[in-house]
Amino acid sequence: MTTGVRVLIAEGDEPTRAGLRLVVRRAGFEAVDDAGGHAAALGVAREHRPDVALVAADLPGGGIETARQLIDLYPSLRLIVMSTKPGGAELVAAVLAGASGYLAKEMSLERLPHAIEGVLRGEVALPRQHTDHLLAELRGREARRQRLVTQTGAKLTDREWEVLQMLGEGALTADIARRLRISEVTVRRHASSVVTKLGVADRAGATRLLARSAD
Repeated sequence: MTTGVRVLIAEGDEPTRAGLRLVVRRAGFEAVDDAGGHAAALGVAREHRPDVALVAADLPGGGIETARQLIDLYPSLRLIVMSTKPGGAELVAAVLAGASGYLAKEMSLERLPHAIEGVLRGEVALPRQHTDHLLAELRGREARRQRLVTQTGAKLTDREWEVLQMLGEGALTADIARRLRISEVTVRRHASSVVTKLGVADRAGATRLLARSAD
């Protein structure tokens, strides 16, 4: 079942990385060269094209950003973020970055192969104690969208809403283009449409309306 499945291990701590590598190989997966940081993880993925990536949340260079960039570059990659201190906010960030799983590093490593097999089947591997936070966050985002429609009468497309949310997070045009895999010209066009539909003067005005919709 696991034959030929390539796994990338991106973890800054060498002993932890060695332990994960041992578990992965014992389970019959093909361990790809590990990576100790952000740039190395991207380089290994580029060279080996793994099927699954295990990325530490505290990876040097930023584990969540590494996850986001790996998914942007390789959309079919299944990715599990592993956290030293699991929490609801980090879980949301991992899922929004494209992760299919979010696990504690202290978990029993005997469970890890099952989690990998699950995400390969299209399942998710998320801690039950934090899923309520995830659901609340996603519902909150939809509620903010509905409040914005009520307040302004503006009906944004799904893509325009994505762009607006990223603007609200402080993302620049180039960041949005990379994360959504569209051109910067397209991002500017969506942003301009958002500004027009919301009846504001500029992007700053749009983000202020978005912030008020959270109240």
